[in-house]
Amino acid sequence: APERETAALHSFTEPLVLLAGGRDKKQPWDELMVLARQRVRKLVVFGEAADLIAEAAEAENMKVESRRYKMAPKFLEVVKCATLAEAVQKAGELARPGDVVLLSPGCTSYDAYKDFVERGEKFREMVIAL
Repeated sequence: APERETAALHSFTEPLVLLAGGRDKKQPWDELMVLARQRVRKLVVFGEAADLIAEAAEAENMKVESRRYKMAPKFLEVVKCATLAEAVQKAGELARPGDVVLLSPGCTSYDAYKDFVERGEKFREMVIAL
């Protein structure tokens, strides 16, 4: 499983709006989606890997739906965006007071940026501009 994303999700107790995406690193998403379903209020996916991550989230939702629960299960809500800029804008709209908007992409930045440093700087600029 993506260790950095798992650690990031465990780092917060607040409700999360998770931004994930970029260029796929060919890592498994299924274990992360189990945790994301429990910890993430909204999953905003972007970049080349958006469909792949959204499919992993939907697969987790389908596994949950096929089980029997005494109470209604929590499903992972996914929003797809083309770019990080669009994802940040959407996360700003979806976030409620007290939420944490977390960029933990689980992917490389090479679909849109020269490296992770540039992506991080652009993310910071986008958040400040909200």
